Amino acid sequence: MRIKLRGFRRLAVISLAAAIAAGMLGDVRASAADVPPQIGIWYSTWYAKEGAYVWAENLGTASTNQLLGDANGDGKADAVLYDSSNGKWTVALSNGNGFSAASMWVTGHGYGSADQFLADVNGDGKADAVVYFEQDGSWWVSLSTGSGFGSYSKWKQSFGIGANKRMLSDVNGDGKADAIAYYGNAGDWWVAPSTGNAFGAESRWISGHGVGSGNQMLADVNGDGKADSIVFFDQDGSWWTALSNGANAFQGYTRWKNGFGSGSSAQFVGDTDGDGKADAVVYKSDSNPNGNWYRALSSGASFGSAQDWKIRHGNGSGKQWLADVFGDGTEAPVAFFPASGQWKALPADLYYFKPNLWNTWEGGLLPNSRPIKYVPRTNGVFSTYDSGDSAVIDEHLAMLADAKIDFVILDETNGINVDNGYIKQRAAALAGRIAIWNANPSHRPIKYAIAVGAMQSTHLPQTMEDESEIVWDEFANHPVYGGSDNYYYLNGKPLIVSYAEYADRLQWEGWSGDKTESNRFTVRWIQGKVPWEPGAVFGGTPPVSDYGLYFGWSYPLGAQANADTMVVMPGHNNNVGDWISRTYNGVRGGFYTELGWNRVLIQDPKIVVINSFNEFAEETAVQPADTSMLEAPSEKWLNGAGQQDPDMYWNMTKQAIEDLLAQ
Repeated sequence: MRIKLRGFRRLAVISLAAAIAAGMLGDVRASAADVPPQIGIWYSTWYAKEGAYVWAENLGTASTNQLLGDANGDGKADAVLYDSSNGKWTVALSNGNGFSAASMWVTGHGYGSADQFLADVNGDGKADAVVYFEQDGSWWVSLSTGSGFGSYSKWKQSFGIGANKRMLSDVNGDGKADAIAYYGNAGDWWVAPSTGNAFGAESRWISGHGVGSGNQMLADVNGDGKADSIVFFDQDGSWWTALSNGANAFQGYTRWKNGFGSGSSAQFVGDTDGDGKADAVVYKSDSNPNGNWYRALSSGASFGSAQDWKIRHGNGSGKQWLADVFGDGTEAPVAFFPASGQWKALPADLYYFKPNLWNTWEGGLLPNSRPIKYVPRTNGVFSTYDSGDSAVIDEHLAMLADAKIDFVILDETNGINVDNGYIKQRAAALAGRIAIWNANPSHRPIKYAIAVGAMQSTHLPQTMEDESEIVWDEFANHPVYGGSDNYYYLNGKPLIVSYAEYADRLQWEGWSGDKTESNRFTVRWIQGKVPWEPGAVFGGTPPVSDYGLYFGWSYPLGAQANADTMVVMPGHNNNVGDWISRTYNGVRGGFYTELGWNRVLIQDPKIVVINSFNEFAEETAVQPADTSMLEAPSEKWLNGAGQQDPDMYWNMTKQAIEDLLAQ
């Protein structure tokens, strides 16, 4: 037997005798004639970075009112802040991917006003700053120059006093926003059209429209270029519309939708699909999960079927809008958080129905999850990335090859087609780059395997069969990046790893159904913890003899000895309760070394699985990263001298592999 422990830096390697005495090891295998151990590592492909989700930080925390409108006329809605103490208006322009630094555009405008608006009242394509004073019903306007709001002047007197709501919108279709006052007791809508330098004589455009309604809105719902009047009744979720004739009236009101939005926190009308017709949208702050948006598209004559539009976008926000902040001709959902001054925006595109599909780093991965504060080193600088970026993938492959890692396990354990399949799409991108990498004879080959896991939710063996079929068709048997040249084979078959607690695994193993698809693979397993706490409903503790069948996930007692497969992890924090400190016995990184690699070096198994390269959401990553922004219980990566060390765990990993292969 050749047990040779060489040079594993920072490791206090326990003796073999002590390990055996402690009962940590199974049979220590003779390795003199063995092939080198295979090294695998978990790899996450769920990092989307299509654009910014957080558009601003610390913007408007002390402001009295927040508005959105295209103040500079470039086609993108900007963030505008109003301070009632001095009438100061501050503008943060949209660049289509965020709001720029704010600057003061006018001061002294609207001090003491009851309402503030942003609307293009002179028809030059730029939103102007408008205020209303209840004392005398006066309307004052500060026109936008594109870089500031000019001197303010009175455009109207004695209009809107006592109204339940005042609004600005272009109801006559001349390109200039008009002043509108709504009186709820009689459902009267009065309009004072803009002349371009004043609001003209007012007239009543409709009566009896909206009595008892919970919200009143203006938007062009039929696409004729004129804003129409819409009211919403919370009692039955009904939406009633009176179309503008463009001259002097909102025509007879009709019901456009029923049973939509009852109990909602906010209601909107805006063109969310870019067809020129405003749609009905509601936001529910107390939906499940919190912060959901729903829409009903306009046909031009009614609002259609309700759609789930955005999920957990704006949870905890103080204000929401529809606005074309991206400049793509659609009105997107925007949320403002007064305590932090954060502004968050998602595109109107239905594909991006969750924040994580747009930007996982800022939007979190799972419901109620926090933004990811790790900032990995990417192309030489600390920067987040998209998992589908070929340059990033190639960089990671070079790192993995240099570390002598043989295969990566791509994490699809939350469902291989979950969230529009965006994680699977990025897994396919990585698989494609692996094929290109392996085609170069100067490269050390790297292979990949797929991990699935929908069975953890369904507890049905058929789910394993269904996901195996997808993995076979789209990965293992793919004509470009499938086959044993690229996909990792174990015991003569492609490897598939499934998340399933012990009870689910036993159910699958005893299942008499058709296993044609899963039988194509060598199946290995993952469960939440190894060993699991006794008595868990879908858990249970696998016998020690089965530990070689498990390739993850959390190992609270450290690597479990096995001659076939052992899993090492640096720590674990899923931010929902489970936490395994990276520090052990007072040594930073000690869990990884003392309870991980030290045991592997003694056991010398056939396969070592590292958990993980870049799983930042559950904090098992070893990829070099800036951790300076982490807060407890997350642990900054500090070396023995107490200094931030972004490379700490990656260097430990490389050294451990080197020592293992040198045995």
